[in-house]
Amino acid sequence: MAKQIGLNDLQNSIDSFHLRFWTSSQAIDVWTTDFIYYSAIITNYAQRYDDKLLRKAVYKIGKVYSNQVSLDSIKGKRLFTMIRHLSIAELPSDHEVKGWGTGFDGEEYLIEVSTTNRYQFKTCWTPRIFTDSLKEAEQIQKFIDFLNHDV
Repeated sequence: MAKQIGLNDLQNSIDSFHLRFWTSSQAIDVWTTDFIYYSAIITNYAQRYDDKLLRKAVYKIGKVYSNQVSLDSIKGKRLFTMIRHLSIAELPSDHEVKGWGTGFDGEEYLIEVSTTNRYQFKTCWTPRIFTDSLKEAEQIQKFIDFLNHDV
């Protein structure tokens, strides 16, 4: 999906820090090369199934639409500060947290973190369900709420 919507492969990033937070319709990128200036881009995307195949009950993506919104450096710094405050980059993937289950519905969030010497890919299934019992889920949900209300 990243390639289809014009995003760089974070496994090859040379940024000092780069975090990409995926939702079902957005990718939010926050990065810095020097921990002085920060950049952030929100990429909105939607997928359309191939009409001919869909009639045959084959669910193959035919077209992907996307657009990007660049945020100013101040908002990039605010996002980075919240990522650091909530330790989003250090959180484990949901399957590594005892008590964090998964299901067939709900929301799944994906987190990519790249530094000069490390790349991580993490999943978080419906953190709002686990906020009362898991600190990690509460941290992710606070970040989601921040994105929804303050960015």
